[in-house]
Amino acid sequence: MKKKVAYSSILGTVISEEREHRGMNQATASQLCGMTQSTLARVEIGRASTIENMLKISHGFGLDPWQLFKVADDRVKALKDQGYEIEIELPSEKELKDSGDEWITAKTIISRASVVGLTAAGIAIVDGVIPYINKFLKNKKTE
Repeated sequence: MKKKVAYSSILGTVISEEREHRGMNQATASQLCGMTQSTLARVEIGRASTIENMLKISHGFGLDPWQLFKVADDRVKALKDQGYEIEIELPSEKELKDSGDEWITAKTIISRASVVGLTAAGIAIVDGVIPYINKFLKNKKTE
């Protein structure tokens, strides 16, 4: 059975890692982004990934929205290469509970400890989104 990961969980993890890379707790980051701490917490676990929230977060962090999505997309490619199935929608809490080990959530496989094997996508964890994107753009110019 293939393990499943929701795209929103991947994106939420990228946001959480970027927040932590900047040395911010959720309270500080949520204030910077113009949202409640509980909303940011839900985004980070993949539960409130609306376009409005993504815009607030990217602008609060001084990023373009595509930059967050680029890092998430690279993670998706790496996870697919490892045999994971990427789903668009995160299942309900009940579905997660009933599915046993079928679903991987935001803080499990996508966490810092397990991203080590995800090649270039791991750079965003260590350096943050902006250096990762700059490296990506530099590589595109040399192709």
